Amino acid sequence: MQKKLIFFIKDFIVGGVEQILVTTVNELQKQGNEVLIVWTGFLEQNHLYQQINPRIKQLNTNDLWHLVGEKKPSSPFKKILYVLKRNLNLYLLKDISKHIPNFETYDCLIDFKNGSSKVWRIKTLPHQKKFVWVHGAFSRFFKKNKFKTYRLLDYNNLICLTESFKRQTIQHFPAAKEKVVVIRNPFDIPAIVRKSKEAEPQLKQYRPYFLHVSRISADKDIQTMLNAYKIFYEKTKSPINLVFIGHGELFDFYRQQVQTRGLQNKIHFLGNQSNPFCWMKNAEALILCSFNEGLPTVLIEGQICRTLVIASNCEDGPDEILENGKCGILFEPCNAEQLAQILEKYHNQKINKEQYIQNADKHIKNFDKATFVQKVQNLINKE
Repeated sequence: MQKKLIFFIKDFIVGGVEQILVTTVNELQKQGNEVLIVWTGFLEQNHLYQQINPRIKQLNTNDLWHLVGEKKPSSPFKKILYVLKRNLNLYLLKDISKHIPNFETYDCLIDFKNGSSKVWRIKTLPHQKKFVWVHGAFSRFFKKNKFKTYRLLDYNNLICLTESFKRQTIQHFPAAKEKVVVIRNPFDIPAIVRKSKEAEPQLKQYRPYFLHVSRISADKDIQTMLNAYKIFYEKTKSPINLVFIGHGELFDFYRQQVQTRGLQNKIHFLGNQSNPFCWMKNAEALILCSFNEGLPTVLIEGQICRTLVIASNCEDGPDEILENGKCGILFEPCNAEQLAQILEKYHNQKINKEQYIQNADKHIKNFDKATFVQKVQNLINKE
């Protein structure tokens, strides 16, 4: 049964959550559902945004109330103004139903990004359901978002990404036990495989290379990656370069740090790329060093591209994706020495790369988008 759905999301940039949003709304629209996206924060007109099906309706609340949607500015005064505008925007959401044509005909309201759009404020009709999508461990989600747990009871369901997240949510918030469901993130596996085989002339000048794909921000612990590579290179003088794909607030800082260390010919920050999958396919290994994660999509994408995956065994996500080291290599978070040793073993051909890739081939079937769409459809159709 087709439904009418509203997705609410704040601050759309280039990231794993945003990639999943695009896949989710496109697939649900393809299944015959009518989809509306309500943007409640900063909206970046990036390559992910361009992938949203044009048949999907959109409403930007910043435009609605004449509030400028911009990235967080640098000057103190503009920062204060920015925060005030965002808070006002979220407060006004409770009256958003008056501005959505035929609001009463919609069946489900989905607070897609960890409750950040505060959909519980919106006055709904008796037949309308509300869901909140939690993209990380409940303990960190609650601490970071200062989200009052009793508000979670205003939602019909809490959607978690893994069984681990579900257990943590129930442990911290037993009252929501009957509301928690697990739906793994969707991936268009054939499309990713197809894109991974596309030609990208630019990457030839960097081969061979280790690859790091993420936002260039503090929580991704870029520093450990740089420190590990420096140790590895000074010891081996390996021809393998290090390439970073992604952008963020610390992009210029780390690029300058590389130049200071005299490694600008070995370490390359390339910014966002429209097709990161061909970079993954041709990498010696895909590496992630985060302090914490939700369900890091880049690791799954790397597995789909049949690339060796190396990740910090940080809180939530990597160990489950890599099946505790069966489908990839885990190292202790912030441990540059240990990561450098892994890179050295790879350089010396002491790692059975193909075995990890074969194990991952079996595991990635759990993230097929057809399974995902069926689970979401079952949830929204549930009486």
